[in-house]
Amino acid sequence: MGPLDMALAGKHSGFRREHSGIARKANLEKLDLDPTLKAPKDRSMTKNVVLGRLTRILNPAAYLKGKMEMSRQIQEYECLVNKLKLKAKKKAEDLTQEMTELRYQQTNLLEEECKHRVCIEQASL
Repeated sequence: MGPLDMALAGKHSGFRREHSGIARKANLEKLDLDPTLKAPKDRSMTKNVVLGRLTRILNPAAYLKGKMEMSRQIQEYECLVNKLKLKAKKKAEDLTQEMTELRYQQTNLLEEECKHRVCIEQASL
């Protein structure tokens, strides 16, 4: 068995030792898997950071173009949000006006109903 085989065997046996407790459990919980999942996540995050920095260093024009495009999209979304806010405000004002008119009509109908009942009551006396 060569040194590489021994190193790999050592890694695998360490893996088995670390995770043998997990294999015996009937129900796994998130805490059981956190140590196992943390290492690949850390490596991928480091890889993404390094790739981002390399892109900035090796191709600054593409990096700046990407930043400009992102900035343009943000401005478009902010403009759209402002338009939607104005539209919602106008709609709310329209609904408020409509409710006021309906309340006024309802009040008039109630007043007419009261007058009608008074007339009926006086006629019955």
